[in-house]
Amino acid sequence: MTGAGSFVYARAARQFVLVVAALAVAAVAFLKCPWRATVAAADAAGTACTVGDPLALLRDRTSVHYAAQATIQIWATSDLPAPWSDQVEPGEEIQGHIEFWGSGPRYRLQSWTDPQKLPWMILQVAYDGERYELLLPDGTLSVSATGDRRGVVPALPDPLAELLQVHYPLTDENAHLSLRLTDLQQVPPREVDFSGANWEMLGNGLWEVASFPGGVYEGREYTHRVYVPAQTREWIAAIERVAVSGEMLTRTEFSDYRLVPSAEGQCAMPHRVVLRAYDDCGGEALRVSYVLTAMELDTEIPDATFRITDGVVRIWDDDAGCFVDNDGPSGGN
Repeated sequence: MTGAGSFVYARAARQFVLVVAALAVAAVAFLKCPWRATVAAADAAGTACTVGDPLALLRDRTSVHYAAQATIQIWATSDLPAPWSDQVEPGEEIQGHIEFWGSGPRYRLQSWTDPQKLPWMILQVAYDGERYELLLPDGTLSVSATGDRRGVVPALPDPLAELLQVHYPLTDENAHLSLRLTDLQQVPPREVDFSGANWEMLGNGLWEVASFPGGVYEGREYTHRVYVPAQTREWIAAIERVAVSGEMLTRTEFSDYRLVPSAEGQCAMPHRVVLRAYDDCGGEALRVSYVLTAMELDTEIPDATFRITDGVVRIWDDDAGCFVDNDGPSGGN
């Protein structure tokens, strides 16, 4: 998570695949912009919290750890860079996983996908409060002591950050940023009144839907549609981005809510998240399906977690502009 907030997946279909391709090239050039995850925070001390207001749920956690298995399907494969445009079949299920640890300003993210299909999305990024690290697929660890980075890296999208897309809408101004855990306390969100919204019952009587302001991305204005269980409205079932001209841009579905212990009570968190993006004709161009396999809130995370040690082949000192070893600079431009 970061800055004014954005979520890579949220780019409508074709644009998402193009962004993934662009990030693949950028990663090789040592792009250092972290994709962080998020989650947490109770509505009131000592009581169970729900997802009625996701910002209240995610804002105040002292630490977050989660892991998830991912299945990626891309139908707009012609937009992938060569040679992967020929190696990925439309709709083929590509496996991956993501794991995140966060505590205050510190975080670490591990992203993995099938190296034969989406190799540029295999990376790790970490920040321990002083040193920023990015481990690329070839084993190059890029390091910097000049502070955290605020942009997007070519990693799997953060499934839990999608709960906050109404509070931090995707716009042309923030599309290059990811939303950090600490930003939830520091960056003012858009005020969202879920309880006072104009909820409408759907025909099946099981769900209610309401519209909320969106933003302008790539010149297209859109709104959010939020779906909740009828009557209770206790958790979010889905969030859609819909262009004002009527086209569906993206849809995120949240299900399999389970109670997770936190310092302030039991929090209901989704353990299945499905991200969908659509092309200009309304067809599904991208789907990322997550099953969360681990989630911890407000637990102690060892300091060593926020440094990358495994899989390092060489170290690039971004501040000095050269490769280094234990004895100092070893050359480079």
